[in-house]
Amino acid sequence: MSEFKNAHKVHGRTFSAHLLSSDILYISISHKDTFELRDALELTAAAKEFAKGGKMYNIIDLESGMLPSNEAREYSTSPEGATCTKAHAFVVKSFAQRIMGNYMIKYQKAAFPMKLFNSVEAALKWIALLKKEEENT
Repeated sequence: MSEFKNAHKVHGRTFSAHLLSSDILYISISHKDTFELRDALELTAAAKEFAKGGKMYNIIDLESGMLPSNEAREYSTSPEGATCTKAHAFVVKSFAQRIMGNYMIKYQKAAFPMKLFNSVEAALKWIALLKKEEENT
């Protein structure tokens, strides 16, 4: 992954994103403002640029205190919002984020796997397992 260390970054109103590898997108979402539908749309457009027609594993690192709006959550798990998504690995830092993430996983059924983690390292391990499963199918 060293080749991606100084990779191009995209900055949005509430997020920054860059590649960790050719198929893993790291997204950091700030808590300064609520993550709204307009932010989800902007992030999807950026992800499409990185994916170049393919699909990506997304590590979404939420800053403490950041909670998305209902509209942003619904869009991010919809077919339209997930056109270039293989999986979402959410790195959560608060109990409220964990509750919201569990709600998304249980009730906002996405067409891709989603899981919550306490660290980026744990998220990367899960993505490695998903990649192995994909190779074996």
